[in-house]
Amino acid sequence: MVDNSTDYLTIVGEIFKLERILLLVMGLVSIYVISKFIKSMAFNLSNKIPGKKNKILQIFTLINFVISLGGGSFIVYFILHPSKEVTIALLGSTSVAIGLSLKDLVSSLISGITIITDPPFKVGDFVIYQEIKGHVTHIGLRVVRILNADQQVITIPNSIMTSDFVIVQNPGQSFMLTVTPFYLHCLVSVQQVRNILHEVACTSPYIYLSEKVLITVEQILNKDKTYFKFNVKAQVTQAKYSEEFQADLYHRSFKIFQENKIEFFGDVN
Repeated sequence: MVDNSTDYLTIVGEIFKLERILLLVMGLVSIYVISKFIKSMAFNLSNKIPGKKNKILQIFTLINFVISLGGGSFIVYFILHPSKEVTIALLGSTSVAIGLSLKDLVSSLISGITIITDPPFKVGDFVIYQEIKGHVTHIGLRVVRILNADQQVITIPNSIMTSDFVIVQNPGQSFMLTVTPFYLHCLVSVQQVRNILHEVACTSPYIYLSEKVLITVEQILNKDKTYFKFNVKAQVTQAKYSEEFQADLYHRSFKIFQENKIEFFGDVN
């Protein structure tokens, strides 16, 4: 037992010599610097070629991952030179530790590779996930970042994004369909209201006129009262202008309704 312990300590001592530790630190720092350089290069290149931004970021993210993982493993193995027995033992214990403590991270990394190679959405798309709405600003190997209307950055692990459904409102397009509801009294002139809403929508500075403005009408019953619900379905020039478009539509439409003595409601709930 003593001999075995002595041999084990000798092996560990040989592996973790001071000069080897210094070389290891220098190697890992080099990998970190290279990783930062690759990220900077990807950012600059994507700004120069905005039309290929998604492809560039996806490719460089994968390159960065391969270099970091492969380079780190190469440096550790060829600097420390562990014996076969030690290598097997380290790999076994490391695998168990990683499997138990980083299972969520590993799941997110695998999901990240899936999202990058077969993207359900792209950077710039407007997505809806549960109660979260906003623009995708970043797709990485670990997380997806979404910027909501309040300018808050929401970070969601990739494993969650791939295990549930995500609604993409403007897949691969800058313009986006926006639906704006109006609740009015059941005795109003449907055609008059439709004309007003159509004119207001078409004169909005945020409207994308290459697509038609569609106005649907439905009758709803709530608390023993009947209402007309008008839905204005129109494309805005950019997804980020969706709320500005709705605010402009409400403001100018309600003003015209008041001038024409048309009874309207903000909400019927």
